Amino acid sequence: EFVLSRSRTGGASGMRTIIKSVQRYLLTFAQAETGQSIFELAVIVPILFLVTVGIFDIGRYSYVAIVVENSAQTGAQYGAQTLATSTDYAGMKIAAQADASPDPTGFTASPSPTWCVCANGSASTCLPTDCSTSYRKVYVEMTSSATVNSLIKYPGIPQALVIVKTAVLQVPQ
Repeated sequence: EFVLSRSRTGGASGMRTIIKSVQRYLLTFAQAETGQSIFELAVIVPILFLVTVGIFDIGRYSYVAIVVENSAQTGAQYGAQTLATSTDYAGMKIAAQADASPDPTGFTASPSPTWCVCANGSASTCLPTDCSTSYRKVYVEMTSSATVNSLIKYPGIPQALVIVKTAVLQVPQ
């Protein structure tokens, strides 16, 4: 506790006493502040580290999600060019893989078999003669997926997240 006391004799010696008392008080205060600053730094550094790594993980997850979605769309666009390419499953897969290059971890691209419906809503087996009262609609479907592993283990969130995207397009006729 800082107490200013008045010297009985006054003058220079009283002033020295006051100055020494203020110096002791300031020195004690400065040492207490240094300890508190070190404690605050010790508390905040791990929190800032977790926030930084978390932001980095979210960025990686978003990037892989965009790559997977674009590759599924590219594979479906290749298949939707014509009726001939709608059954070229190998070409659809190659187009999707080329779009995702360099491949994210565990990347897969798998086209689904072409499927059809009649324009009036009735079922179709994709034969040109199926829809006698209307026309057939031919669709291609491409599914891409990849796995993203987080840099650290977060409570309640799996270490590996699988991203799956599917694109469906109608083949123009």
